[in-house]
Amino acid sequence: MKVLKILFFFAISFVIAWILIFTFTQEPFRALASVQLFVRRSPEYPLYYFVLGAFLIGLVLGLLLLMYNWIILRTQLFKSSKRIRELEEQLAILRPPAATPSPLSAPDNTMEPEGR
Repeated sequence: MKVLKILFFFAISFVIAWILIFTFTQEPFRALASVQLFVRRSPEYPLYYFVLGAFLIGLVLGLLLLMYNWIILRTQLFKSSKRIRELEEQLAILRPPAATPSPLSAPDNTMEPEGR
């Protein structure tokens, strides 16, 4: 099943890559364009540079948010695990030891066949 998942992911990635390659090689995406940010104008670059740049910026921001959430959740997990250990230790101290039956007082579970 794991191999099928990997093959499916590879196939989807391959198809998406080909779609992007054929889309960005079209003439409208090779047209030169410039961007004016506040008062500064950028040099002219092909349009797909800006699309690729926006995608990469979104990818980096998404990864940063993912890392932030992962770190926060790991610290919460660590604190919760520590609290659980402390409470289990307190419970072990407060709980009386369980009465374990001695082997001499254990009931005899051997069954003899009837009719003898």
